[in-house]
Amino acid sequence: MIHDSAVSLDPAVSLDPAVALAAAGVVLGHLDGESLPSLTVWQAAKPRSVTLRTAPGDDGRALLEAARSALAEATDATAHDPTRVLDLDGDFVAGPRTEAVISWPSGAAHPTVTLGVGTGAGTGTGAGTGRRDSLTADRIVSMLTAVAGFLADPRSTATPLSRLPLLTPDERKWSVKDLNRTETALPTTSVARVLAGLAVDRPELPAVVTTGRTLDRGELQSLAAALAADLRRSGVGPGDPVHLCLPRGAELVVAWVAVLGMGAVCVPVDPGYPPDRIRRIAADVPTLVSVPSTTHLVPHTTNVTVDLDDLAARPSPGDGEWPVERSPSSVAYVMHTSGSTGTPKGAVILEQGLRNLLSTTARQFGLGEGRRCLQLASPGFDVCVWEIFAALYAGAAVVPFEEAEISPGALAEYVARHEADTVFALSSLLSHLDPNRFPGVRTVVTGGELFSQDLVDRWQPGRDLIYVYGPTEATVFQSWHRCAAGAAEPPPTVGRPMDNLRYYVLDPWGGHTVPGAIGELFIGGAGPGAGYAGLPEATAEKFVVMPSVDPGRLYRTGDLVSFRPDGNLDFRGRADNQVKVRGFRIELGEIETVLTSLPGIDSAVAVVHEAPTERLLVAYVVGSAATPAPDPARLRERLAEELPSYMVPTAVVALTDVPYTPNGKVDRGLLAARELPRAQVRAEPGTVGGPVLDATRAAFAAVLSAPAVGADDDFFVLGGHSLAAAELAAALAQRLGARIRAIDVFECPTPSALAGRALERGIAEHPEDEFPAGSDPDTGEFGLLPVQEWQWLLHQTRPEGDAAYNVPALFDCGGALDPLALGTALAGLRQRHALLRAVLTGKNGRPYVRLDGPQLLPETVDLSRAVDPEATLTAAVRERAHRPFDLENGPLLRVTLFVLPDGRHRLLTVAHHIVCDGPGLEILARDLCALHDEAARQEPGKLPGLVRDASRTAAAQAALLESGALDHQLEYWRALLVPHPEPLPLPVDLPRTGRAGRHCDVVRAELDEATTEALRALAREVRSGLLTPVAAAVAMTLNRATSSTDLCLGTPVNLRGELALTDQLTCCVNSVALRLPLHGGSCAGLLGLVAERVHEAIDHARYPFDHLVRQLAPPVAPSRNPLFDVWVTCYPRISAGSGPGLTLTGGPVPLDTGMFELSFQGCERPDGLSLLLQYDRDLYLPDTAQLLLDQVVLALTAIAETPSAPWTDLDLHPDQDSTSPPRPDFGGFRFEAN
Repeated sequence: MIHDSAVSLDPAVSLDPAVALAAAGVVLGHLDGESLPSLTVWQAAKPRSVTLRTAPGDDGRALLEAARSALAEATDATAHDPTRVLDLDGDFVAGPRTEAVISWPSGAAHPTVTLGVGTGAGTGTGAGTGRRDSLTADRIVSMLTAVAGFLADPRSTATPLSRLPLLTPDERKWSVKDLNRTETALPTTSVARVLAGLAVDRPELPAVVTTGRTLDRGELQSLAAALAADLRRSGVGPGDPVHLCLPRGAELVVAWVAVLGMGAVCVPVDPGYPPDRIRRIAADVPTLVSVPSTTHLVPHTTNVTVDLDDLAARPSPGDGEWPVERSPSSVAYVMHTSGSTGTPKGAVILEQGLRNLLSTTARQFGLGEGRRCLQLASPGFDVCVWEIFAALYAGAAVVPFEEAEISPGALAEYVARHEADTVFALSSLLSHLDPNRFPGVRTVVTGGELFSQDLVDRWQPGRDLIYVYGPTEATVFQSWHRCAAGAAEPPPTVGRPMDNLRYYVLDPWGGHTVPGAIGELFIGGAGPGAGYAGLPEATAEKFVVMPSVDPGRLYRTGDLVSFRPDGNLDFRGRADNQVKVRGFRIELGEIETVLTSLPGIDSAVAVVHEAPTERLLVAYVVGSAATPAPDPARLRERLAEELPSYMVPTAVVALTDVPYTPNGKVDRGLLAARELPRAQVRAEPGTVGGPVLDATRAAFAAVLSAPAVGADDDFFVLGGHSLAAAELAAALAQRLGARIRAIDVFECPTPSALAGRALERGIAEHPEDEFPAGSDPDTGEFGLLPVQEWQWLLHQTRPEGDAAYNVPALFDCGGALDPLALGTALAGLRQRHALLRAVLTGKNGRPYVRLDGPQLLPETVDLSRAVDPEATLTAAVRERAHRPFDLENGPLLRVTLFVLPDGRHRLLTVAHHIVCDGPGLEILARDLCALHDEAARQEPGKLPGLVRDASRTAAAQAALLESGALDHQLEYWRALLVPHPEPLPLPVDLPRTGRAGRHCDVVRAELDEATTEALRALAREVRSGLLTPVAAAVAMTLNRATSSTDLCLGTPVNLRGELALTDQLTCCVNSVALRLPLHGGSCAGLLGLVAERVHEAIDHARYPFDHLVRQLAPPVAPSRNPLFDVWVTCYPRISAGSGPGLTLTGGPVPLDTGMFELSFQGCERPDGLSLLLQYDRDLYLPDTAQLLLDQVVLALTAIAETPSAPWTDLDLHPDQDSTSPPRPDFGGFRFEAN
């Protein structure tokens, strides 16, 4: 330990453990930039793990409540050597990994802080001295004292956490005011007019130098004016975007000057990008005109070529002002960045930002007459803007690098031949170059994550070395400083703000950080752009207004930084580089730091691979040239010696080099998308292998939509779930002729194990196809599945105008939506899926299907000028979702396109349940996107044809039922459901006066990502999906509400895989019963029981529910449903299509009518689980419904946190003063209407 400190505090404060925890948690969270600080509480000689759950808008009262809840919910700590400890006993003994101990025993007059040697290594990957230089134990104690005293004062508990007294007045003045005194006069002349003025003064000086041509200033202006005239004749005016799809060269420089000079907006596109990326950028910022190189790389635009000889031969246009005047607030260019999602986002950059950048860097970097600046950056990287315009603005010449490939030798030769003396090279490139090969270079500008003092020591002697920092969204870069070789301290990796810019370092609650603490950097002043083109949600997230911090717009960088004592900032990592895997919070930079500290490792990148049911931690490493290739297994062993088990990557993969984006940043997205190494299959003759294993692996890959599956890959780790297991079992039964059931998949989850099970059962020599392909369903009678016939019959008994069998879904439209192509797609969808052509009439008491129904025509509703578009949309969707269907006249699918402000669209689909079930919505969205994109590209026929004939499959299913082939399934249900389940004495508020579900409403709740991941992990242990814990939580809640120990829940099973109708738009779900005897035991034991029932139900789901009810003949009351009153289901959020084409993201719309009095539904999201309870409002008051759902949430949380605890002992009573989140307009779905 390096330092102890004690400061007296009011004893009344120290006596309350909640105050101590609140103060310790918020101070540690403030210092480390954590919104959910976790630490170990040492109390009664026992370590307990706590997480202080807070939100940005919380106040002191909420903080104290969070502290009390955290203490009440604390779990036994698993770490033997915790890093951060709140010692409430006063006798905790620190270990070698302990970073900080806050000792605050009951009755003590003051806390004591002890800092370990690890303090300050903390978060982030940048160089710097760390926070230990500016944050002592004394300072931390004073922060604790101030915060604890503040929280203990009842008068201050309503104060937001952003205003906690963490900074002293001097610290606040220094970091917020003094360091941001950067105001200077902004240039009043536009960039284009500055360049034109220089050409008037000295027209003969070189402006662009290439291998075969040199353009002087006058020629550059003349060529640009001529090109601007061409653009005007093509319809371009001030403010219009123009795509510049040109490689590095004189033409690119001329085009940039032309577009800026005429007042238009440059949208640069690197012609070397993949065509799909170019199309996405073009779709993101639509325009009518592009400036391409030689081919039409930007689709659907008029192309204006740049032929310098042709432009030079023309007389001066003389047809207007040149260059035009631009206001500071006008848009100069739109530069696309990859962003965290990998989808290009166009940052809208203003003229004022460009003026400020050039006026504060061009001449300051040594540029001027007689100097030459290399233009090396990709045309789609914002550094290109600086390379071109900083040179021209200062009167220097631009030297475009015209070679296709950048190699050290070619670059050195090109720079020498063209006498370039100023070079911008990212540190990742600079580290591979030899400074001795660039003797004529006088100024090197660099930046990037691999910057280090070693690089400075190599490159700085004999020249200027300038480090720059800054995100694209705030105009190229916002900090710069000269670096010196041999410096005692490494150079700062961010620095201070440039002229007319302001830096704010904020903690997770929006408060300013103390010097040395880690916070997120917000940039204000003249640099931040106007947002992202066409992305209002992304703009609102990153371009924020915080009047208490700055009067203008701020750009939220996502970069974590900390102050040095001299006021410079150091980069500490990314806010989004902190991830959660299996519920543990992990800083990827820490894994990378440990890896690079190992012998033989040059560089390392840690990423998270996303799968539907698992997040896998993977590290990529590059070995040193002088050492053998690293052994991944040995590296994992070494990591296990340095890191907790949850931080050891699932895989360590050796690379020859780290991939970079075109902008020179580590391409984490590419690494995260790489296929992980899989087990090698070496099947010997006579073993489980050969054709059987090949067929099994192929079935795994087909069901999981994976390119390949290894022999020992786990079905559930790769994203499988219970419904997919049924599909896999059916596929294998069909391929191999063996009787494979869903339960076999749960028991044998790898291809090798399942192939062995198939061999045990016996492989048919010629597997029979239970559902042979038939003739065109347009000829003859079209068959329906029993569930569809039952729905038709029930439809006849429903009151007129009833919408219980409607299946509505609302989607956000992304990508390139073409309304004409949408109409064509609907026609193609109708032709592809026969039931979309269907109308149904009665014939001898049964449905008769004709395939001559009306065409499907989309309705378009323009809400772009509505006074309140969202409210109008809500009403319009709800009205359309509840319109009844006319089965005799059709159509049975309706589609409405809503046009919203800012170019946004939403698509509503409403189908009758006979045509589409819940799982069918994903098929509907997927096919609609594919057919739309085919129509838009005029490339029909890309969507694979349907293999099965739904009509013949339905006839075969009816024949099997009539022949008694499914009687064994009936016997299972008879054994389970006789004696019949008693109706549950549910806690209704109002008397039963009619059928269940006549009038419904919904309440909602959310589970966070950590809890959901923990539930997924528990479900995987019993070879199931999230349906199992959701059903278990519902069972716990109903047991408490009814005291019943014999519960029967209803749930749907998707039979598409079983019936070989995987891609068919039809109704293939069957209702099944989960009968649960509840007699105590652990939460994990209850999960096992529910999972067993789910597996059995899937294996016996082909016996139609309506036939089962008739066979079992349970007592049926008019106001109750047979067999079960409560429905439970879980389904994924729908996401279909891919950029740059149409994408549809969304899900079902809840209806005001249903089939059950209580329907619990879970919607799986990447960041958690949405829960919805659809309840009969004629029976339940809203408060009762919300209480039931809150209890389900508490049960799920308890299962996740304490699976070994007895479920009967759990406290399922929500806090009386807790409030539920507001209910969104749309979400959830009932699969029960079948």
